[in-house]
Amino acid sequence: MKYLPVFKRQIKSTLFILFCFTGLISIHAQCDITTDVTLNACNVNTNFYMADVQVTINNPPNSGYALIYHEGYTHAENLMNNFSNPLVINISIPYLYANELTKTVTVSMTDNPACSNNYSYQAPSLCANVFYGQIACACLPPNPANYDFVCDDGIDQFTIIGETGFIGVAWYNSSGEFISTDQNLIITSSTPGMQDGIEYFFMHGINNEGTRPINCCREPIVVRNCQGCAPNDQLHVEDGDVYIDNACHGVILTAPNGLCYRMMVGNDGAFISEITDCPD
Repeated sequence: MKYLPVFKRQIKSTLFILFCFTGLISIHAQCDITTDVTLNACNVNTNFYMADVQVTINNPPNSGYALIYHEGYTHAENLMNNFSNPLVINISIPYLYANELTKTVTVSMTDNPACSNNYSYQAPSLCANVFYGQIACACLPPNPANYDFVCDDGIDQFTIIGETGFIGVAWYNSSGEFISTDQNLIITSSTPGMQDGIEYFFMHGINNEGTRPINCCREPIVVRNCQGCAPNDQLHVEDGDVYIDNACHGVILTAPNGLCYRMMVGNDGAFISEITDCPD
C-alpha cells in the first residue's frame, strides 16, 4: 500500500499529458469549409428565385462569427461557445434575380480570416414576361434632354434615393447586374451599365410584410460629354453673388493639415470635395 500514492500520481500525470495533447490537436486542427447551394424554381410572376444554402465548417473557431454573404444578403452565425464539429448552417435566401449570371456565395470567419470559401453557380434563366429594367420600367418622359445625367469624367455624381423600411437592400442595373447594398445609390459614368451612355437602376429588398419596393419605373440616367475645363474660365460677381461659369471649377480651400481641396457641386446639388494642388 505504500506505493499507491506514487501510482496515483502517475495516473494523474498521464491523464494531464493526454488532455494537453488532445487540446493541442484541437487548437491546431485546420478549419475547412464546404458550401452547397440548391436553387428553387424561378417565380413566374416575379422572375425571382430562392437559394437554399448549406455551409459545413469542419473545426470551426469557438469565437467570433461565421459570415455568409450573397447578393447583398448577410447571415452572421455566432460561434461563441460552439461545440459542434462539424458545424452545419442552413439558410434560405429569397428575392434573387433570375438573370443567368454567375453568382457567388462567400463564407468567412471573423476570428480566422484564413478560413474562407467561395462557391459560384449560374442563376436560373428568366421565366416570366417581367423585366425590372428597360421593358417594365420604360416610363420615359417625352424629352430625353430632361433626363438626369452625369459627366463622363468618372467623378461627377448623381444620387438615387432608395426606399426606406426595407431590409436586404440591393441595387441592380437593367441587366440584373448587382451594384451596391447602400441605402442610396451613387452613380458616376464608371458605374456598371453606364458605359453604354444610358442606364436604368432598380432596388429590391423586403419589409416586415414580405413585400419588396417597385421603384425602377423612373427616368434613366445618361452620360454626357461635359465641356472641358478651360484655363481662362471667369469668376463673376453679380448683385452680391459670386458666380463660377464652369462646372469643372470651384472654390479651393486649405485644410488645417495644409492640404488643399476643391469644392464643387453635383447635379443633385450636393457638394463634391476633391484634393487638388494648392495655388502658388
